[in-house]
Amino acid sequence: ADYFCSWLTEGWHHTFKESQCGGGGASFPADNPNAYRWYERLFEDPAFAARYAERWHVHRQGALSTAQLHADIDAAAAALATAQARNFARWPVLGEYVWPNAPGWDQRLTFEQEVSYLKEWVEARAAWMDSVLSTTP
Repeated sequence: ADYFCSWLTEGWHHTFKESQCGGGGASFPADNPNAYRWYERLFEDPAFAARYAERWHVHRQGALSTAQLHADIDAAAAALATAQARNFARWPVLGEYVWPNAPGWDQRLTFEQEVSYLKEWVEARAAWMDSVLSTTP
C-alpha cells in the first residue's frame, strides 16, 4: 500500500515513523497513537523477543520458507488466471493508480508483473526479518 511506508520491506509496523519515508515524523498510526503500545511492551521482555524469533525461524523452514511463499503466490495466481483476465478486461486498471497502490504501480502493466512484484516484496521482507530476528536475547 502507499501509506505508512508499507511498501518498504524493512522496519516494524509498530515502530513506524513517517520520517522513515519522507513524511513529517508522526508515529503510526497518526489517528490512533496508542494502538501498538501493548505490542511494544511485549518486545520489552527479552524472553518474549527470543521466543518470537525462534518461532519465526521455525516457520521459515516450512510454511514461511521463501520457496513455499512463492509456491503459495503462484498457486493463488494460477487459481485466479481466468478471473483476473475477465477482471482486467472489464476494469483496465493495470498501470493506473487505484488507492492504495504501492509505488511502481505505473510500471506494473500486467497481472504477471503484479504477481512478480508481490513475490519480490515478500521475499525481501522475509529476508529482512531473517536478518533482524535472532534466537538469542
